[in-house]
Amino acid sequence: MRRPSPALAVAFAALLVSLGGTGWAAATLPRNSVGPKQLRPKAVMRSDLARGAVTTSHVADGTLLARDFRRGQLRAVSGGPAGPAGPAGVAGQRGSAGPAGLAGPAGATGPQGSKGVAGPKGSPGPKGATGPAAAVAQQIVKGAGVGLPGQTQKGALASCPAGKFVVGGGAFSVGGTDVALSSSYPNSATTWRVYVNNTGNVDTAFEAYAVCL
Repeated sequence: MRRPSPALAVAFAALLVSLGGTGWAAATLPRNSVGPKQLRPKAVMRSDLARGAVTTSHVADGTLLARDFRRGQLRAVSGGPAGPAGPAGVAGQRGSAGPAGLAGPAGATGPQGSKGVAGPKGSPGPKGATGPAAAVAQQIVKGAGVGLPGQTQKGALASCPAGKFVVGGGAFSVGGTDVALSSSYPNSATTWRVYVNNTGNVDTAFEAYAVCL
C-alpha cells in the first residue's frame, strides 16, 4: 500500500480538527510534522501566535521597517560625537577649461610709479636718405640811380642786406640806346659793382643791382 503524502495528512488533520476540535488534532499529529509546505498562504495570523512565540532569533536582520513597530516603540536617536576625519581622497582629474567670463569694468588708475633708471644709450641708426633741397628765397637789391652823360663811363654799387650774401648782379639802363655794360663783378661778399659806357651824345642814367641769398 502506498504511503500518503504529508500534504494529504495535513488535509485529513484539518478535517478532523474542524469536526472534532483542536484538542484532538494536537494530540493526534506528530511533533514538528506541520511545516511551511503544509500551510496555505496567510493560514497563520497574528491571533494564532502565542505571546513571545516569535523572538529576535526568528527575525532576519534588515527585514523590519519603521511601520512594523507600534507608535512610540522607536525612540529618536540623537547624534553622537563626530568621528575623526577620514584620509584625504585621491585628487580627481583636472576638468576642461570653462568658457571665458565677461570682461569686468576697468579699474581705477593707480598712482604714478617712481622714475626708473635711465637705460644704456642705443647705437646710432643708419643714415637716412638725403632730403630734397630747401627752397631759397632770392632777393634782388637795386642800388642808387647814377646819371650818365653822353660820351662818358661811370660805375655803381649795389649792396645785400645784413645776413645775406651776393651771388650775382648787373645793371639796368634807364634810357638811351648807346649804353653798354663795361664790367660787372662782385666787389665783396655782400656787394656787386658795375661800370657802364654811354657812347652816344644823349644823356641817360642807370642802376646797379645785386642778387642776394
